[in-house]
Amino acid sequence: SGNLPGAEAEYRKVLARSPDFVHAQAGLARVTAARGQYAEALATYQQVVERIPFPEYVIALGDVHRVAGHSREADKVYSLVRIQQRLYQANGVNTDLEMALFDADHDQDLNSALVRARQEYQRRSSIWAADVLAWTLYKKGAHQEALGYSQEALKLGTKDALLLFHAAMINYRLGNRNEARDLLEQALSINAYFSVLYGSQAVGTLEELRAGSRGNRG
Repeated sequence: SGNLPGAEAEYRKVLARSPDFVHAQAGLARVTAARGQYAEALATYQQVVERIPFPEYVIALGDVHRVAGHSREADKVYSLVRIQQRLYQANGVNTDLEMALFDADHDQDLNSALVRARQEYQRRSSIWAADVLAWTLYKKGAHQEALGYSQEALKLGTKDALLLFHAAMINYRLGNRNEARDLLEQALSINAYFSVLYGSQAVGTLEELRAGSRGNRG
């Protein structure tokens, strides 16, 4: 919900009772990253992935490196995600949807990401699969096609900041400025810290759209 002090307090309560509880440590790292305290977040995430290298935490470590300007370190961490994905595949675990989103988020191997996203949408046409397909199409520049899947992803009215951000950026690229502004306002009102990668882009785009709206009225 974007309540960083509240989140930190709860994670610290857990850690006071169980100092080695890795999931609470990861939560605290997410809070510090949201505050822009990248060095502290990186140190905590590094400890977390050394103990339990869940893909979610490995990606978070790479993303904080990326926003902190450590491109080489981020790439090294992302390569570990690839290795994990191959291990999951070898053990019969389907991570195609998650990897399609990872590739779209990081602008990697977009052609293969789009193939996986389409296949997963056909296999399980949930709002989440529709959202990943929409976002991958957006990254490929197929904005009009992306719009239809984005609208499908929002059809249940799910209050998820990332879904709304994806829809906003698709509308933005199509020139639907009012729709994009409304969607960004919704996303940031739900959680202004929804993404360490895209939070600043969401804020900056919304400021641009609001400024344009004021200019048009003037």
